[in-house]
Amino acid sequence: MARTPKAENNIQVFRGSLTRPDVFAASASSGCCPTEATITYDKLAERTRFDNAQAHSNPLGANDKFSLPGNTGFSHQRSEIINHINEFGVGATISVLAVPTYAFVTGVAVHVYGAEEGLTFNLTTRNGLVLPADEVIQVVATQATGECEITRTQTLGSFDGIGVLDAEELFIDIFGRSGTGSFSLEADEIILEVATMPTGGTILGNFGIEVSVSYEVIKRAER
Repeated sequence: MARTPKAENNIQVFRGSLTRPDVFAASASSGCCPTEATITYDKLAERTRFDNAQAHSNPLGANDKFSLPGNTGFSHQRSEIINHINEFGVGATISVLAVPTYAFVTGVAVHVYGAEEGLTFNLTTRNGLVLPADEVIQVVATQATGECEITRTQTLGSFDGIGVLDAEELFIDIFGRSGTGSFSLEADEIILEVATMPTGGTILGNFGIEVSVSYEVIKRAER
């Protein structure tokens, strides 16, 4: 599996294998600290260690999650995500999760809890890791008659065109599983790619999507 170079229209928001730039590097070329040095780097190392892919406590496997744009835990990251989508529009990619080298991916899921009219995404990968999609189901939760009751409806799902919530829908869960799984020979990224944008061409950041991946590692991912 060939390692694909980081695209210009890509932003990596997962915790990477290199340290985060300090306040001086982050302020470079902003007027107060001019410098010719670039602070942009590719967070996906040639061999991503298991404990660098996200934040792990289990050395043998993990279920990693990333929620955007509002629950990332960093206000600056929320702004970066929104600004990135508005700058590149359709085709913009957001790398939300890293999968270590030699990881065995068994499942991928998406939770849509907020929608922005006209904004949709496709779920894809950077280096060609096949998303577990032998069976993809979609569960739509709607408000039932009772105030505290929810009606859930299960249908066939897809990882294309996600992010839409109708007026009566509370949230949508999409689960992708594979009986054979997917083996990551190369460190890879799970990416949200902007499929459509609002008519005006800009977003406010009212959408809410959480992506999760489940995988196992034999011993440790290669260093």
